[in-house]
Amino acid sequence: MAMRGAVVEEAPSFIANVKALRDRYPRIREAIDEFKQALKLDYVIPMLRVSESTPQVYAQKMDYPPMGSGGRGRFVVVLHATKAAPSMNQPFRTYTLLAISEAPEALN
Repeated sequence: MAMRGAVVEEAPSFIANVKALRDRYPRIREAIDEFKQALKLDYVIPMLRVSESTPQVYAQKMDYPPMGSGGRGRFVVVLHATKAAPSMNQPFRTYTLLAISEAPEALN
């Protein structure tokens, strides 16, 4: 049986965060596109659950490749992931990007 792949969406809060970061990181959209592609291709990316009370909300570090090695883990992305649902008609999983911010160590 053929299955549909994962879908990645962006919440309005995420879009607002990206706009706030764009001046400092002009190529952030490219980095986000790479991150989204990784989510679509590999649904077993290690993620940290944000809270026991929100079991499907995770945090994941995201690189900023234009900075080279200094951009590794530059951002923290908070996202919601639906449970896997193998189906020919529905996406295998839907990720909704909720927020993005600079990782605390990037602010030093």
